[in-house]
Amino acid sequence: VASSCVALTECAILLRTLTNPLFHVEADILEGLVREAQELMSKDVILHRSTEDELKKEREEGHWPSIYDEQREDFFRRDLTPALHRVGALVELARFIRDGQFSKVSHDSSQPDYYEKGWNVLTNREDQVRNGSLGEVAIAILSGANTSGKSFYLESDLAIRLIAQSIGHAPVESGNLIMHNGYVFINRSSTQTDQNLSAYTKEVRDLIGIVGGIKSGTRVYIDEGFSTTSPDEQG
Repeated sequence: VASSCVALTECAILLRTLTNPLFHVEADILEGLVREAQELMSKDVILHRSTEDELKKEREEGHWPSIYDEQREDFFRRDLTPALHRVGALVELARFIRDGQFSKVSHDSSQPDYYEKGWNVLTNREDQVRNGSLGEVAIAILSGANTSGKSFYLESDLAIRLIAQSIGHAPVESGNLIMHNGYVFINRSSTQTDQNLSAYTKEVRDLIGIVGGIKSGTRVYIDEGFSTTSPDEQG
């Protein structure tokens, strides 16, 4: 129990360094479990967990369960064990950040939104040309030949921002990434493959319907917005 308390405390400290407030809620839960464990440890009964043979003997002699036995077993099964499982999940999250060589980023809305030398976590990092952000612009249009990396960049930017907003670290060298209320990624060629080159009017209506439901503070990506732009359908 003592070693578990140390692990829970250290994880709570780590969680409070992360940006997402959901991690702070989890830190409150872990710290509460530490206090409960310390309270139970102040009772001698918690310092000795009965073996199966001892429990069997106690049952036969009519001495089981005592109120402290019930508190102890309930705490182990209901609270401490699940908490340690969550600690394991947090260790895997830390491993993900370490092995991915992510950098800690800030979220200061008073400073420019940017990142430098970011990469797409969906493919091999070593094979990529690292890119920076496009800067603070209301609308950015990516142009270029087919297979020039436009879709790849959109996916990379989305992943970088989602990861940064979730855990306060991102696959970038450095950055200050402003929080958004939501993200919308429209990939028409993947979700509407039944449309063909004569579907322009239908596509405009679809986009109008989507845009109408987007709230303020949402970052929107549109990849292959119209069928005439998709190399698959052009072929």
